[in-house]
Amino acid sequence: MTKLILPGFKEVPWSTRLISWQEALSECMTMANCDLQVFFLDYPAGTIRTTHLHEEIRLVFVRCGKVTMTVEDQTTEFQPGDMIALLPNTLHSLTVLGEDPLRLAEFIITPIKHKRDE
Repeated sequence: MTKLILPGFKEVPWSTRLISWQEALSECMTMANCDLQVFFLDYPAGTIRTTHLHEEIRLVFVRCGKVTMTVEDQTTEFQPGDMIALLPNTLHSLTVLGEDPLRLAEFIITPIKHKRDE
C-alpha cells in the first residue's frame, strides 16, 4: 500500500489500479499539456535538506531508505513504496533517517506555455 500526502489533506491509501501508473501518468501529461522530467536522486545517511520550495509540481517516490519530510507544518515519516506530492511553491524540508542512504525517484511536472499564455 502506498501513501500519498498532499498539503492540507490526510494520508490517502492507494490500492492497485487497473492500468499501470506509467500509463496513467503519460495519459495525464498528454491531456494536461505538461512537460515531465524524471530524476533519480541519492542522499547519504544523515542528510538534511533545509526548507525550500519549487515552482513545479513534484511527485517524489521513495525507492530505498527512510526519511522524514516536513511539508508546510506537517512532518511525516516515509519508507520505500511511499509517494509524496508537492504542489508548486509548497515549503518543505527533509531529513534522511537511519544508516542507509535515501534513494528517490522524482517526477517534475511543468505546464507547457503557449504563445497565447504569455
